[in-house]
Amino acid sequence: MRTKAKLFVAATLVANASSLSFSPSQAASLINDFYKQQNRFKVAFLICSSKACAADLVAQWIDNSKHSKDNQQTHIISTDGQKQQKEQKKASSIDYRRAAVFLLYGGLYQGMAQEYIYNDIYASLFGSGTDILTASKKVATEMFVLTPALCIPAAYLIKGLLGGDTVGVVFKKYKNDIIHNKVLYINWSKCD
Repeated sequence: MRTKAKLFVAATLVANASSLSFSPSQAASLINDFYKQQNRFKVAFLICSSKACAADLVAQWIDNSKHSKDNQQTHIISTDGQKQQKEQKKASSIDYRRAAVFLLYGGLYQGMAQEYIYNDIYASLFGSGTDILTASKKVATEMFVLTPALCIPAAYLIKGLLGGDTVGVVFKKYKNDIIHNKVLYINWSKCD
């Protein structure tokens, strides 16, 4: 299967080498052909994990850039009038464990699990309609069942296990955050 995928990509590149630009329909066709030839869960994992990890790396890079600007060497004038350098803090580096959490959460939950939930389970429960009633049922199930029962616990679990916590400790933290930090109500409260 891997050889076929590599041959497909190579053939596609060779066939389109004469054209340096792709039209949107050509790009969509290539993606559609790739998706049809691969397992949908592999594709979902690949796309969602890479997007989640890339988003986190960009966020860390921006955060590090802000901190490095804040921590650039500055001079202060001492009480005796002498110019002195203020101590410079080292800029933060990339947190690869955090990036791995986003990679796994993106691939396993947002990719594979949601591929199955939305395209198989929701379709069998609610049908494939896009009318307002069907969409409302899907959204209500997402907000009141799926998010508290699967989405948020999956994030806690992946983060906790990569951080060295046991499953029991992870779920104690989740329970504590639900009760004391109102984790499930954050999306429903006004933003400050």
